Amino acid sequence: MLLAIHFAGADGHTVDGSAVVVGPGIALCAKHVVEPHLEGLLSGQIACLATGASEEGLQAWRISKVNEVPNTDLYIIGLTLASNVPKSGTFHQAVVSARIPEVGESLTLCGFRLDHTEAEIAGQSMVLHFAGNLLCCRGEVSQVFPQGRDRAMLPWPSVEVRCPAWGGMSGGPVFNTSGQLVGLVCSSFSDEEDSGPAYVSLLGPALTQGFSGGWPIEMSDGSSNLTDLSTRGVVTLV
Repeated sequence: MLLAIHFAGADGHTVDGSAVVVGPGIALCAKHVVEPHLEGLLSGQIACLATGASEEGLQAWRISKVNEVPNTDLYIIGLTLASNVPKSGTFHQAVVSARIPEVGESLTLCGFRLDHTEAEIAGQSMVLHFAGNLLCCRGEVSQVFPQGRDRAMLPWPSVEVRCPAWGGMSGGPVFNTSGQLVGLVCSSFSDEEDSGPAYVSLLGPALTQGFSGGWPIEMSDGSSNLTDLSTRGVVTLV
């Protein structure tokens, strides 16, 4: 369910952040990861791909839709499978919790960070080799901001967690002790001890935001939202 977000263009290839699958062909990611590349994506100068590791190997998804959640750092993205369907026919997604974490509650932050990448030409195609690490940090909630921390840095619902979050983890999933998705990694402060804190965007504003996208069935009119999908057995909210 954890995805790495790839951008490829004339200037090379980067993995700038993470995302998490919340339904068939539907994922959540951080706005600040995708937004700098939007112009290139719309013009076709930049290609965007999301990849995730599974028991049967690498799964690759094309990012076909990008839906902004206004006044937040959240995007709802539509995915189309770009690799073979798993032999098991199984895809994984996170279970979303709408409950706001409390001070003192333990959260786990996850994300993918690229270590290195190499490209080689094979016939008429370019083959990309990349390696990286799944990063996980755990810490306690130290502050809760239901209406936003401030007007500039975090004006949306968020929480502060006593742990670091490193480069590449932006947009990655944040889980409570029951394994439920409660937010996405937004930003972090670092000090000499690399202890954070980290800031997590809460998911409440995204739950009722209309979006288009999905695979194998695309919701194309922009009127569907994550709470609608929960009644169809696609997304489980707790």
